[in-house]
Amino acid sequence: IDQIRATAARSRRPALTWRIFALWEDAGVAPDAIVYSIDAKSGAVLAREDAVHALDVDGQVTSVSTAGLYPPDHPLGTATETTAMPGITVEWLEDLTGASGFVHTDENGNFTIPGVQASAGAPITVTVDYSGKFTNVDNKHGSDFSLSESLTQDTGNLVAMDPARQGLGPVAERLAQANAYRWVNALRQYTKQINPGDTSAD
Repeated sequence: IDQIRATAARSRRPALTWRIFALWEDAGVAPDAIVYSIDAKSGAVLAREDAVHALDVDGQVTSVSTAGLYPPDHPLGTATETTAMPGITVEWLEDLTGASGFVHTDENGNFTIPGVQASAGAPITVTVDYSGKFTNVDNKHGSDFSLSESLTQDTGNLVAMDPARQGLGPVAERLAQANAYRWVNALRQYTKQINPGDTSAD
């Protein structure tokens, strides 16, 4: 038995209803579920509520960098490519409440901000630069590259750093920051694969 609004007196009255749970699931996608209250007499939909409540916001941080040791405009240079950014610091701000904090990406560039939700009306603003758990890139010739993005969904967010197109200062300096971060972390991962007990890069 549910309560429905009586339109004439703007009051509520009990009504016998069917409660139907509708669930949609697919591999690799967050499930969706809705509970419907259906009037047992008229068949009208009296209420509808979400049965899945996300309490985390997740995503991935990637960056453009060069595949080799030289910038693209060097005679020995290689083309740019996009890779995941492991260990990078993701600073976040909940626009609606002012709550804030930071998390780090995992080895695949993925991050999770716990206990919050994101939507178009209440986005989460994240800020990243080339600093993290094991590396802090400092541009001695100008400002450090930084990127802020608004996350408007709970899952599947992409924070794409592209120093070839974004940011201030010469492109070569911005790409140098991306390369420094990428290859220092690659060296650390290589060291850990050879000797998991080596903590010199931690």
